[in-house]
Amino acid sequence: MGIWDFFSNNRQLDPDEAVIMQLQKAGSNLLKPHKIEFFIYFPSQFSAEEAGNRIRNSGFQVEVSKSEGGENWLCFSRNQWFLNHRNCRVFGRILKNLLIRWGENMTVGGQKL
Repeated sequence: MGIWDFFSNNRQLDPDEAVIMQLQKAGSNLLKPHKIEFFIYFPSQFSAEEAGNRIRNSGFQVEVSKSEGGENWLCFSRNQWFLNHRNCRVFGRILKNLLIRWGENMTVGGQKL
């Protein structure tokens, strides 16, 4: 990257910036907090509780329960955040750390990872 790239309008946005711009274009008011919810399935209660504790340490409210089908454990997390670049990065780190620790045992959006 050269010095002139800092002054160019053609620089590549990082994924977090791109999400924020898409939200703004869609009319989202980034000056107000947004409800953030996500859920992950784990094969054991122990894994779901351990992940829930890590997520809870990041300021989320977490509920762990047996899934409807009874095969897995649901870790449901929610919070209200201002959607800005910093918070998008924090959220990305939370998910990345979960994937590093439990990736092969997690189910996200119906997809086994």
